[in-house]
Amino acid sequence: MSKIPLVKFIEEGCGMPLKTSKVTLVETSVEGVDYSGGVELTPAKMKSLESDAAAYEKSVKEHEEGVAKLKKAREEAAAKLIASLEAAGVKPVTPVKLGTEELKKIRLWASRNGKEINPKARIPGAIRAAYDKAAAEGQLQDDEKI
Repeated sequence: MSKIPLVKFIEEGCGMPLKTSKVTLVETSVEGVDYSGGVELTPAKMKSLESDAAAYEKSVKEHEEGVAKLKKAREEAAAKLIASLEAAGVKPVTPVKLGTEELKKIRLWASRNGKEINPKARIPGAIRAAYDKAAAEGQLQDDEKI
């Protein structure tokens, strides 16, 4: 959540809020850009700056509240979908860590089917998916089956 910037109007030298038109130090941050300067402000200019700052702060707060509502709605929709999937018997997929012998069989299948594979590196997902498809279609030789 971002910090809502505040505009500070301070009478130069004393640190007290400005009540009259004098040189005023104005410091604020808008959209990540810092603004600072000693300026002469008439009461009308000060009122205008304060009004614009209040409108900006309000829009920042409304934006953050909107984002929070959307995040909550997304989380609720995700929870509902998960509950529906589980009620239907659909379970999350958890990757299975294969042992050395299983990996050798996948590498053997890959080499027999023209797939380039490093004999010591991780088996790429595309090769694993192709192997799983071949297994599902019954296209593996006995020594390639896990």
